[in-house]
Amino acid sequence: MKKAIDDNGCQIHVLGACGHDARTHYGKKKMQLDQGMDEKAKYTNEIGQCIPLLESIAHLKDKVITADAMMTQHEIAKYIRSRSGHYMFILKDNQHDLAAEAGFYFEQLLKFKPDTAPDFRTETGDETDSRKKSPKIQHSRHEVREIWVSEDHQMMKYLNANWKFPDVAQIFRIHRHVKHYQKGVVTKTTDEVAVGFTSLPADRANPKSLLDLNRRHWTIESVHHVLDSLKTWQEDQLLTRKGNGPENLTALRRFAIAVIKRHSKKVASTIRKLKCDVRLLLDYLCLTENTRRRRRAVEPASAAC
Repeated sequence: MKKAIDDNGCQIHVLGACGHDARTHYGKKKMQLDQGMDEKAKYTNEIGQCIPLLESIAHLKDKVITADAMMTQHEIAKYIRSRSGHYMFILKDNQHDLAAEAGFYFEQLLKFKPDTAPDFRTETGDETDSRKKSPKIQHSRHEVREIWVSEDHQMMKYLNANWKFPDVAQIFRIHRHVKHYQKGVVTKTTDEVAVGFTSLPADRANPKSLLDLNRRHWTIESVHHVLDSLKTWQEDQLLTRKGNGPENLTALRRFAIAVIKRHSKKVASTIRKLKCDVRLLLDYLCLTENTRRRRRAVEPASAAC
C-alpha cells in the first residue's frame, strides 16, 4: 500500500499467506516501515514477520509452504517442519553459495549425460497445431517448462549435513522457455533457469507435482495484480491509513476475490456487474433462498443429520 502513510510517516505493508487452489488468504500481518528505509531493510522486516504470520494459521500439518526466494531461510524451514509441515523453496542470490552448489550439481549431470531427458515437461500448447499451423498461445505467449529432480541418497545426506535446512529430501532444476507473441509473430524469447529444494519425499511429490507447485506459487502474484489493477481497486493508490483500516479493507478485498473466483475467472468485469445488480451480489454470497436450495442440493446425503 504505497500511498497509505500513517501519522508517524511510516508506509503500511501487509504480508499475506494465500492458498494455491482456493486463492483464499489464510493469514496476514500488518507492517509499518519507514519511507526512507532501503529495499534490503524492508526485506529483512518481511522475513522477520514470516514466522508470526505462519503462527496465525491454525493447521500446518502436511501442508506445503512455498514462498518468494527471500524467505528461503533456515529458521523459517525449521519452524515449518516443527509443525509437521513441508516447504518448497527456490534458491537465488540471498543464498548464493547454495544456489551455486545446486546449479553446479545439475550442470555436471547434464554435462556428462547430455541426453538426460527432463523428468517432466509441460507447455501451454503444442508447437505444431495441425488445425491452425501455429503454436497454441495463452496470454500472448507460448511457454515450455521442464524439471529435473534428484533424490540421490548421498547427495541428500551431504545437503542435510551442510545446508542447515532440515529434512531436505529432493533438489530440482526448472527450465522455463517462453516465446512472446504479438499479432501472431514472435517478438521476444526468454530462457530462465531456477534451482530449489523441498522437504517433500519422492513418494509424496513426483516431478509433475513439484513443477505444478512451483507454478501455482504465483497464484498470490495474480491476486496482487487484481488488487492493484486500474480496473479493480488500485490498492497501491489508496490513502486509507487510520487504525486497522488498511488491514481490514485489504482482508475484505481478498475475501471478495475468493468469492468471485468461485463463479468467474474475470474479476474486473464481475465487479462491474455486481455494482449494478444487488440480487446477483446476494446470489454470489449465497444469501438468497434459491442459492441456499442449490447449495443444499449439492451437499452429500451423508452430511444430513
